[in-house]
Amino acid sequence: MVYPGMLKLTEKVKIERDRELDKTFMEEGMFKSPLKVRLKNGKDYEITSTCKGFSHNPLTEGETDHKFDALTSGVCDEEKRAQIKRELKNLEEIKSISALIRNW
Repeated sequence: MVYPGMLKLTEKVKIERDRELDKTFMEEGMFKSPLKVRLKNGKDYEITSTCKGFSHNPLTEGETDHKFDALTSGVCDEEKRAQIKRELKNLEEIKSISALIRNW
């Protein structure tokens, strides 16, 4: 869904590649998301965060469950997703990965 004014806002956005981010990823294995906003009055605001879901900023269990459900809802029903999540949360107790995969 496109909200009113959103396309107009995109005309004001400028995306620039920062090669320092490539270096940070290669050296530290960390993705960063910098954002810089410049207002009409010339004032700048900046923030940098690490991307959610990586080792420096992991997903919570609830976020992982939500993401799994969102990505698999078109391929399996709620009951099957719940079964898969239960099995994945107990991987250390599973004797055979082959059996696990066959159950899916």
